[in-house]
Amino acid sequence: MTRFILLLITMLSTINVFAGNPKIYEDAKTWYAQEQYEKAIQGFELCKIRYSNVLDEEDLNSWISKCNNGIRLRKAKLTKERKAAARSAVEAAASAAKKQKRIEDELVYVSSDAYIFDTQYADMHRAIKGYLSDTGFEFTDNPELAYWSVYVTALAYELNYVEDEGFYRSAVDVCVKIVNEIDNGKIVYENEIPENIGIDIFSYAQAARKAYQKKINKKIGELIVSKIKK
Repeated sequence: MTRFILLLITMLSTINVFAGNPKIYEDAKTWYAQEQYEKAIQGFELCKIRYSNVLDEEDLNSWISKCNNGIRLRKAKLTKERKAAARSAVEAAASAAKKQKRIEDELVYVSSDAYIFDTQYADMHRAIKGYLSDTGFEFTDNPELAYWSVYVTALAYELNYVEDEGFYRSAVDVCVKIVNEIDNGKIVYENEIPENIGIDIFSYAQAARKAYQKKINKKIGELIVSKIKK
């Protein structure tokens, strides 16, 4: 009779526990979903010990394998993130050092595009750099190394021939843009200098050249220096 009672108690206990999956099994699956893989592995391993007679060992091993794979992926992701952070730190340090050197060197990049009618006029570029050099500036041919970048475009055109006076009149329109490369490429000046007139008794081209030589080159140089004064 006693043996029968004990067997009955055992059967009732089993029915109560395994009416569904064991709680630890469901908890382990929840931990897996929450990416608490180490904790989930412990849960599934415990299931293998306690409930080997009711739970499928192959299923438990499959869950443990998924957990281990999750751990590997997490480690790989963490390693990738650390490498990316290290690379970003190195790039930031290099960028800061490069910026500091640009500040210390305070180099100027000059780009000019000047024409007398359809013919390119290179003297303006040399004249601007000469003016800035006399003021104490040094130059670079690479805007990425510059503190300041200066962009100048100029175009000469015919005005008229003054018959009574016997001379030709030409004019030059100029556009100047000055960029502070250190301040994220901020434009500190951008404007036109219109109708800079030159005169000559021989030709419109000579009149345009005199507009450059006597007015434009110095005017641009003074403007640039006033905006980027050391």
